[in-house]
Amino acid sequence: MSLDPQPDSERTLVGALTSESVTRLQYFTAGLAFVVELLYLWVAAEALLFWPVHGAFFAALAIGQGLLAVNLLFDPGRWTFRLGVLFNAGLLVFWVLVRAIETMFPVWIISVRTPIDGVEYIVMALVLSLLLSLMWMWNNSN
Repeated sequence: MSLDPQPDSERTLVGALTSESVTRLQYFTAGLAFVVELLYLWVAAEALLFWPVHGAFFAALAIGQGLLAVNLLFDPGRWTFRLGVLFNAGLLVFWVLVRAIETMFPVWIISVRTPIDGVEYIVMALVLSLLLSLMWMWNNSN
């Protein structure tokens, strides 16, 4: 007689549901990273016309998000989560610092605007949700 309150069939069902939800979360997080990458590529294409340094910066951010998304799809390890959290937290901190400096000292290099200004708020909301998802996955990884 087993002292375990859960029968074997329930344990396998719980294990299957848990692994399925982790897979869905990986797909969701990778999808967020791909969407952020596409938005950065769109901004990079526009920014290259106005200021090539900004365009190269956004292209580098897009490459980083794309690499994160691909790594999330193919057996992510703890380093994937750590680097993803650091990368996206750094993006948020950098964005807040640039906005704070821009309001105090409107330097023309920092305040160069492209025609797609409203996208930055959408991207930062996606980056924040990506950061939260990565932190949750990092805490729950084995």
